[in-house]
Amino acid sequence: MEQHTVTLFKKIMQGLQPTEDLTLAQWADKYRRLPSEGSAEPGLWRTSRTPYLKRIMECLTDTKVREVVMMTCVQVGKSEILLNAMGYYAHIEPSTILIVQPTVDTGKKFSKERIAPTIRDTPVLYDIMGTEKSRDARNTVMQKLFVGGYVAIVGANSPAGLASRPIKILLCDEIDRWPESAKKEGDPLTIVEKRTATFPNSKKILKVSTPTIDGISRIQHEFKQGTMERWKYPCPGCDEYQELQWANIKFDHMRDAETGKLDRTKGEVLCECPSCGEFFNEIHWKSREGEWFAEVENETIKSFHLSSLVSPWRSWADIVEDWISAKDDTEMLKVFINTELGEVWVETGKTLEFSELANRREAYATPVPNGVLVLTAGVDVQHDRFEMEIVGWGENKVSWGIEYKTIIGDTSLPETWERLDQHLRKTYAHEDGGAMQIMRTAIDSGDGERTLEVYNFCKPRENRGIFAIKGKGGTGMNIIHTFSKTKKVKNILFTVAVDSAKDILYTRLAQEDKDKAGYCHFPLDSLTLQAGYDEKYFEGLTSEIKVTKMVKGRPKTEWKLKKGLRNEPLDCRVYNIAALEILNPDFEDLKQRRTLKKPKAQRPRGAVRRRDDA
Repeated sequence: MEQHTVTLFKKIMQGLQPTEDLTLAQWADKYRRLPSEGSAEPGLWRTSRTPYLKRIMECLTDTKVREVVMMTCVQVGKSEILLNAMGYYAHIEPSTILIVQPTVDTGKKFSKERIAPTIRDTPVLYDIMGTEKSRDARNTVMQKLFVGGYVAIVGANSPAGLASRPIKILLCDEIDRWPESAKKEGDPLTIVEKRTATFPNSKKILKVSTPTIDGISRIQHEFKQGTMERWKYPCPGCDEYQELQWANIKFDHMRDAETGKLDRTKGEVLCECPSCGEFFNEIHWKSREGEWFAEVENETIKSFHLSSLVSPWRSWADIVEDWISAKDDTEMLKVFINTELGEVWVETGKTLEFSELANRREAYATPVPNGVLVLTAGVDVQHDRFEMEIVGWGENKVSWGIEYKTIIGDTSLPETWERLDQHLRKTYAHEDGGAMQIMRTAIDSGDGERTLEVYNFCKPRENRGIFAIKGKGGTGMNIIHTFSKTKKVKNILFTVAVDSAKDILYTRLAQEDKDKAGYCHFPLDSLTLQAGYDEKYFEGLTSEIKVTKMVKGRPKTEWKLKKGLRNEPLDCRVYNIAALEILNPDFEDLKQRRTLKKPKAQRPRGAVRRRDDA
């Protein structure tokens, strides 16, 4: 007890000591230590290692600045700025600090993997906050108390965590991955910003994220509200300041003529200067002293953009190799644009004409053509029928429509569900002479009218890979958002990010090159094959359009149903995308086994392979 009292008084006295007159960058250089588990270069923080971060950090301690926005790629140090800001405002200017992560789970992960090691390895932070094992119990995973303030970590998906207590320092991480609404409370960014209203002249708000889609990206919108600054280097030839842009990166002279891959023995990746037209390598450009250049003046909101072309941890050759791997796959290319270049993805092909897709129908030799390696099913449940689609999948997520079927009947009756069950047991003839069964089925549990019937049907059939799903709107989420067990029936329930799935589907439908990833094949009905892909199907597949509207000053997207159309074919294809994600097959392994005509050593059909969060 005596030792506890001594420790308490020491901490109180530390809080009464005069504060040092330091900027955030100066504080980091003097006190911050990088832990080994979260840094490629553990030890003393050096702002000189990432000079582009200095001005950003100094804005966070500039008395005139209220908001700092970072629209960036990965691996340029944006998380370290968040941790530095947390440390500074705990140590130098003790304040109430709130760190908001996309979800409660990611908040816990960030606290354990980034915050806790930072506190442990930075002596001045350890002295004021201790560890989670401290006997005074002031320090938990989601809250760190110290004299004069605290650090709280919450998820943007938790209304309770967003809407209580005034906050002076607000640190918002990966805001493009936040849900569009915190349950029924509204936009989480608007909610959490209101918590700083008590400190109108001293608050600091940091918003960081890799961007997503043009027009709906939160960080893009916030970036445009500020100074829109870009990091530029003086050209090694003419001294004109230039931003390192992907369009000016040159590497064709290094590509292998046969494979198209990068051959590093053939030279170096170069960047062309738009002013003088000369080419210089990475070392020549990055050895110059860069500066920030603002597009507009704004005294209180400073916004910055960074791409991985300036990162000390990503070589240009590595970035080029990632582009070569991604360039032929629209989904991978989108990730490259967002996470490597720190730029928004401009969507194309979101308005699709059903007739164009119908005209692409082709004759299959058998119900399942060559190339198909696995079958999935998606089932939409109405009160008087089931709408279902069977889809075949191959390498690079190329798909083949196999069968679209409507089962008429009262879906409150067991006999109607038995007819569905019999159809899900069907085998389909493959062009190689074998037969295929459906490996995963996703059945929409709806809004309550037939939810219990879906749960009761799926529970005893989970060992056959038949699972209940429910849709969730919003952007910036993985297709399989979460999975859990229902309280009453105890069946597995997958939550599917339907808007994300529709984004992916419409991108794939717009792909016109059969040799490219994601291409969608559809069968042409014949005397021997009645697959159900008539014009009504294609009207339903393209029945929704994506619209963007401004809600309380921020962009919000919605998928709207076109007048006079039904969207069951679209929903069924979305459920098939979800079913494939649940299955998560190894296409290369499946291809080898089918080529060798060996029995497939598949895992139990009810097993769920989990993925780590991206």
